[in-house]
Amino acid sequence: MKKALATFLSVLLLTSTLILAVAFPQPTPFKYINDYVGIIDQGHIQKIVNLGKELEDKTGAQVTAVIVNTLDGMSVEDYAVELFRKWGIGQKGKDNGVLLLVAVDDHVMRIEVGYGLEGAIPDGKAGRIRDEYILPYFKEDNYADGVYYGYLALANEVAKEYNITLSFDVSAELPETDDTLKNLENIIVIAFVVTIIVLILIGTSLRRGFSGYSGRGPWGPGNFGGFSGSRGSRGSGRGSSRGGFGGGRSGGGGASGKW
Repeated sequence: MKKALATFLSVLLLTSTLILAVAFPQPTPFKYINDYVGIIDQGHIQKIVNLGKELEDKTGAQVTAVIVNTLDGMSVEDYAVELFRKWGIGQKGKDNGVLLLVAVDDHVMRIEVGYGLEGAIPDGKAGRIRDEYILPYFKEDNYADGVYYGYLALANEVAKEYNITLSFDVSAELPETDDTLKNLENIIVIAFVVTIIVLILIGTSLRRGFSGYSGRGPWGPGNFGGFSGSRGSRGSGRGSSRGGFGGGRSGGGGASGKW
């Protein structure tokens, strides 16, 4: 027990030392796109700024992209959470911020989602955005398009969560992706539903065939329930607000990737 505790404390101390040693960047005047490497062209920067501002004006949510050379030895998850906290991305109390972090020299990226948007962008959806709109471009050293389309996809999910329409036609801008997996998922769901219906009909027919049967079988009422989930309560915390951000927090949800 003492050995395990000592190991845990050593890892915690090492992580804390790395965080203190890293010089995190300050937000740029562009706010929604912070390119410290110089790989995003002005055309893409202007579109992202316009989209990010409209999204924040209509919802209060803040989506920002940060491109750095290296994470200075930190894991992408720790770096993203700490940067998110230091900048305070999203509104305080609503925690409706999203960070798209890219470390070019380390060949690693992460989508970090604030507490308040975890329902709109759960880990699985963040992973699909990563795989469909970001990493294919990064693997071809096309960082500008990868960041751009990743940003559009994230902004689109936030807009849908708030049920607002953006003047910028995101759907028209996003490239088409392979829908094979999506179609397969739909087929599986349909097949499952049809199977359940057939089994119910068979069960009903069997019950009618037994004249002396009066009990409730496994297909009777009350034996089918929907899936439900609940989110735990969140404590309130204070985040720093710099560069126009509002003090939002992240709990570590999102998706990381390498190329």
